[in-house]
Amino acid sequence: MEEKNNFKSVITKQHIHTRKRMLFFSLLYLIFAGASTVRAASLYLSPSSGSHAVNQSFSVGIYASSDEAMNASSGVLSFPTDKLQVVSVSKSGSIFSLWAQDPSFSNSNGEVHFEGVVLNPGYTGSSGKILTITFKPTSEGSAKIHFSSGSILANDGAGTNIYTGAGSGTYTVSGTAPAPPEKPSTPPTKTETETTPQKYTTAPVVLSPTHADSEKWYNNNNPQFSWELPNDATGVSTILSQETSSDPGSTSDGLVTETSYENVDDGVWYFHIKLKNSSGWGPVTHYKIQVDTEAPKPFTISFVDPKESTTPQPRITFHTSDALSGLSHYQIKIGTGNFIEITPDTVLSSPYTLPAQDPGTYPLIIQAIDNAGNNTTAVEEYTILALDAPQITRYQNKLQEGDILYIGGMTYPEASIQLYIFKDGKKVLEQHIRSTASGDFDIVGQETLPRGTYEIQAQVTDDTGAKSLLSEKIVFVVTSKTWAQVGSWLISLLSITIPLVVLIIALLFVFWYSWYKFSSLRKKVRVEMHSVESMFQATFGVLKDKVHKHMDLLEKASLKRDLTREEQRFMMHLKKYIAEAEQLHTLERQSFVEAGWKLHDSALSFRDIPREAGMKITVANQTTTWPHPQTKTSGSCWRMNGDVLPPEGSWKDRTVYQYNAGYATWKIILQEDATK
Repeated sequence: MEEKNNFKSVITKQHIHTRKRMLFFSLLYLIFAGASTVRAASLYLSPSSGSHAVNQSFSVGIYASSDEAMNASSGVLSFPTDKLQVVSVSKSGSIFSLWAQDPSFSNSNGEVHFEGVVLNPGYTGSSGKILTITFKPTSEGSAKIHFSSGSILANDGAGTNIYTGAGSGTYTVSGTAPAPPEKPSTPPTKTETETTPQKYTTAPVVLSPTHADSEKWYNNNNPQFSWELPNDATGVSTILSQETSSDPGSTSDGLVTETSYENVDDGVWYFHIKLKNSSGWGPVTHYKIQVDTEAPKPFTISFVDPKESTTPQPRITFHTSDALSGLSHYQIKIGTGNFIEITPDTVLSSPYTLPAQDPGTYPLIIQAIDNAGNNTTAVEEYTILALDAPQITRYQNKLQEGDILYIGGMTYPEASIQLYIFKDGKKVLEQHIRSTASGDFDIVGQETLPRGTYEIQAQVTDDTGAKSLLSEKIVFVVTSKTWAQVGSWLISLLSITIPLVVLIIALLFVFWYSWYKFSSLRKKVRVEMHSVESMFQATFGVLKDKVHKHMDLLEKASLKRDLTREEQRFMMHLKKYIAEAEQLHTLERQSFVEAGWKLHDSALSFRDIPREAGMKITVANQTTTWPHPQTKTSGSCWRMNGDVLPPEGSWKDRTVYQYNAGYATWKIILQEDATK
């Protein structure tokens, strides 16, 4: 029993892992962002008081209060072992996202340990739940629970400790809780038999999330164990030792369902547990675990063949051992390839031949892995030298579609030649042949190639597997047949010419149709204007003749007699009206004729000039007096800046005369000659 208490004391001391805590919070400094300066933070219990009966379990929560963002907290909660026992610890609803270690407790030392992290942006508030602890009172009296140590770190990137203190709790434990009422039954002897529990005859079943297989080695030296607790259990006793059949003793660790240990030494250990009810202790379970945290012994890699040679598969030797769990296997990695797994027996009796590689320099990594998963690594480097590349001396620079490709050259005697043909950087053809005893080789293409530009490269491999690098690139071109080239050229030409011709024809048709419609419209307008003018002239002539007849009658009457005053006044009015009408007719005609003259850019265009006797043409400039207004006489020519205008007789209807004067805006006026 003394041995058990001493071991539990050692395990309890291991719970106070100051060095691990320092390393853990140093890591927090690197992974969490900073927050603003923290003013105050504390830990407290809720509820902080209460009254409970013996054996009547109750729960107490550990809470954090912080004015500013916190990202980590740790602490040790102490309780009197003569008054209270911890039944369980729950992380449910905790503000912690990560745990440096799972919460643990020791009923022999009266302590609960916790240490966890709140991820960015941290926690700010007054009721941050950390843990819920379930206690079971064991004797009457006052039980005070307090924090023997604590810390709260700020989320400021530096891990500033902003812990200002912690609260405590006081709980009153009264006499034994009343027993549940007995169930009435007959006969009394049967009732006595049913209410008297039997001592456990079956040992508890133990599970371990960290060491699930008792026959397997693990490199985890922090084992955890759990078991189920019967409803009538009154005690649990456990111990971890290297004895196969130790008895954990008669002192109960409390009604707990799990426990854990830290930093257990390497070797084979046994977890011993037994349960108690009111009839006494039951049988013991002995659960074996195997711990090995030591890696295999360091080793080196030796090359049997030179580290620099043309040998594509050099031979090597290496060996190591593991003192505790034994070697499981080796892993070999060459360059950027995957790991290859081999057994230790493979390299015990003979050198190991590395897998074949192409010419180049490669790092070699070998890992020795023991049965617990620990490993030791050795690293080397070796170089595979390349053979001389084949020389391609015979080939065709230009081929036509359907032609056969011939390639020849020189290389090592009786070696394997690999010929590669590339197009646009992609391999399109590969062919193999052996060289002759003199090293000569000729390759005849097995397939014809479509037109395009190609590259040829060759590589040689000897009987030992040694390879050369690819030879220099040889470029050749495959073209189409002549008739095919002409046809292709014609197709390309026609594909451009035909659409262009169609477009030109379409544009010409649009221009012609637009001109035709415009000319038709002008002609129609011109005809209608002449028709209107003719009607106007005829109507005006008829009216003028009738008026003149009335005036002739009055003049004849005046020769025979004196006209009355009314007749004289009437005759005077007729003459006045005729003069006004003729003046109006002249203005209307002038306006009408002006509408038939057009100015195009600095050029005078004469269009549809009617041949009218007694007409004169006046040319005037709006901004200058040159040329001076002139009057054209019948049958004569009019000169303007050295150019001769056609005489009147040549001015026919619907003819155009354009004078490129290049001066300011000119105005052509046709008006009746007052002298005629």
